[in-house]
Amino acid sequence: MPIYMKPFDDYARGARLSPKLLCSPGDVRLAMPPRRMDANKFSSGSVMIVGGSQYYHGAPVLSARAASTAMAALRTGVGYVTVCVPKSIETAVRCLSAGLVVLAFDGDSLSKRAIGALEDVRHTVSVIGPGLSRGDGVEKAVVAFLKMEADAGRTVVVDGDAIRAMPLADSSAWANTIVTPHHGEFKAVTGVDLSGAKLPRRVEAAAMFAAERHCVIVLKGHETIVTDGMKVKINLSKSPALATMGTGDVLSGIIAAYASMSGLRFESAAAGVYVHSAIGDKLRKTKGLHIVAQDVIDAIPDFLRRFDRTVG
Repeated sequence: MPIYMKPFDDYARGARLSPKLLCSPGDVRLAMPPRRMDANKFSSGSVMIVGGSQYYHGAPVLSARAASTAMAALRTGVGYVTVCVPKSIETAVRCLSAGLVVLAFDGDSLSKRAIGALEDVRHTVSVIGPGLSRGDGVEKAVVAFLKMEADAGRTVVVDGDAIRAMPLADSSAWANTIVTPHHGEFKAVTGVDLSGAKLPRRVEAAAMFAAERHCVIVLKGHETIVTDGMKVKINLSKSPALATMGTGDVLSGIIAAYASMSGLRFESAAAGVYVHSAIGDKLRKTKGLHIVAQDVIDAIPDFLRRFDRTVG
């Protein structure tokens, strides 16, 4: 049994987890370097969101809003976000937020042909998957996108429908990824059913997945697991208030923003999970179990203001 598994076996027998194993404000501080006084919008990082289809136009915007709003509040955050969506929903996305930079590619969904249009978008980290939809052509496009980003050495946050395409990708395409599945998506990729599994089994499965593919995994749930195959962190949520559509897309945007700022994948994933969950716990005090994704986005600046730092 790997040494990192012992605390989780003890937890299953009633012991408390060490605070060092829990996602915390310390992870946020690790993932957010102070912003220089002479910073510009690109020196603070940049994120590209790839998603949407003729069926889902809101999801990629939620990720972009999370990245830009969170980092604006920190004053050490992502300075530029580009949302890349099919041309068929370009107008709808622009109407949702006039402040977004939107790049439209041909068609109703992502295709291999569209990947070339994304190659020149300025970014250090990308998110692929929110609202993407499924299909053989989409899955092949996701694989081509992962290869393009891997060749450029950029981190990719893989979310939603894009996760299901990953078994088709060459192993080298996984190396710079942060994969964010829930149990159903994890089963679709690995064949392993973790529904109802105790924390030690979930940690073991997630760590093996991450180690084999040299990626970071965020296995979402009441006890969200963040691991790169060696290091493991757990986020113990106090409520199920964020179990609503769209909140996972917001999480992906927050993680991408931290990764763009710091260049750290594991730490950024842990920071994003903590911030997302802590905001959900805070919102429950006033909204109960009636939280929607936009509520989380709106709460990001006030929550993150305590972490503001500048230098120079």
